[in-house]
Amino acid sequence: MLARRIAVTSLSLIAAAALAGCAPESPASTPSPSATSASPMPSPTDTETLTPTPEPSATSTAAEGWTKQALYDACVDYNGAWASENGYDPQQFTWDPYSDAMVGSEGAVWYVSLTGTIRVDSKDVQAEFECAITGKPANPVVKAVER
Repeated sequence: MLARRIAVTSLSLIAAAALAGCAPESPASTPSPSATSASPMPSPTDTETLTPTPEPSATSTAAEGWTKQALYDACVDYNGAWASENGYDPQQFTWDPYSDAMVGSEGAVWYVSLTGTIRVDSKDVQAEFECAITGKPANPVVKAVER
């Protein structure tokens, strides 16, 4: 008889805990500092998977350890190498200063859109250059995006 009472009591506690987690919280209730609280608390990993991740800012860490500023810098550096390989003087390009609006992502790929000017025949001409970046900052994979 004692074993049956323990089993029934255990089931009652499990049911009460499950109901406490599903019932809407009243606005007047406050969390108890007691460690023996019956309502289940989400673990940090539950919270992370349920909360959408905001778009990283220039100072926050992006995927694979990137910051948006570092992505911009990688694209500018890549443009210098690209310009040299394609017969241009990298010094002819002047890119607009960094802004968050220049960097976006699509899945695991980061896109950086550079706008500025290129000096051609002593005239400044509007220029645009877009990079697709994957990998880590220590070993980036940067490619020019064809338009």
